[in-house]
Amino acid sequence: MLVRPFLIMACLGWCTLAAQIQVDGQLQLDSIWEPKLYASRIEALTDLYRCAPQMIIAEAEIDTMGYFRLYLPPIEEIQLIRLHVSKKYAPAAMLIIGGPEQNHGFLAVENEEVYQLLKNPNSVQIFSHFFAIDPLNQALRKVEDLVTYWDEIHATEEDALEQEVARTALVDALYHFSDTTTFLLPKLYALSRANMGYNTADVGEKLKTLSNQRSRHPYLEPFQEAPRGRVSGLGILIGLAVLLIGVYIARNQYQTNTKKRKINLLSPQERKVARLLRDGKSNKEIADVLHVEVSTVKSHIYRIFNKLEIDSRREVTRFSAYLP
Repeated sequence: MLVRPFLIMACLGWCTLAAQIQVDGQLQLDSIWEPKLYASRIEALTDLYRCAPQMIIAEAEIDTMGYFRLYLPPIEEIQLIRLHVSKKYAPAAMLIIGGPEQNHGFLAVENEEVYQLLKNPNSVQIFSHFFAIDPLNQALRKVEDLVTYWDEIHATEEDALEQEVARTALVDALYHFSDTTTFLLPKLYALSRANMGYNTADVGEKLKTLSNQRSRHPYLEPFQEAPRGRVSGLGILIGLAVLLIGVYIARNQYQTNTKKRKINLLSPQERKVARLLRDGKSNKEIADVLHVEVSTVKSHIYRIFNKLEIDSRREVTRFSAYLP
């Protein structure tokens, strides 16, 4: 049965006695979902689709009528909070990327502010159909509307050139939105969604420029230039060089071991699917090669994404060296 759980209403406010942010709402969930809501603080733009137990900062039981009350710790600056539910017998820190069963959505929260979120009746997904009456979350919703609009056009085009035109139009639209909106957080969110892999350097430059123009924010810290100081003594230079080389070697070794460990989590069949994904094969082509149904391929891809902690097909290429 197609699962069409939806959010009826959520209100986000300030709990003055406990100095917490309170989230009240109601979720209508199918029986396949665990009746519990999880909240994760998104510490960096690269963490939008990363989910781990240590990221979860609050959780709430969902009663038989679907009602919940969630308390968040104080938020010092405007940040994104991800809300998600998990399927029964699945790990709590489990995200489903894409499709009608996508199990998470994002809210912009700030202390001493109240946000009211209502349901969009035209949506079939659990959380991505949020829209808010406050301007900040409305701006975030505009980003999602742009992505949805151009993704639908991309999906209907069979010609590769037309698909590329749609993808480029989406990037341009997100760039334009980031340049014109007055809210910092939606600017950053739009740029993160505009990163298609081939334009990572371009997005990085835009974020770096933004970090030099705006006040400090945790999401901009990786792009802010370090203050220049006077270097004194050859010993300091040598020490810094040795430190940087050591960090570089340790980082590469850590990344290599992490990738090997993740690849070892894949079953033999999942490795075959991952190799075909790396080679740019479509779901239909993979099904033909492996002599299985397309639905089976989709299931393998879902498990591959979770085990490798990625959210797009192109990211499989990062593991090419370990997929002979």
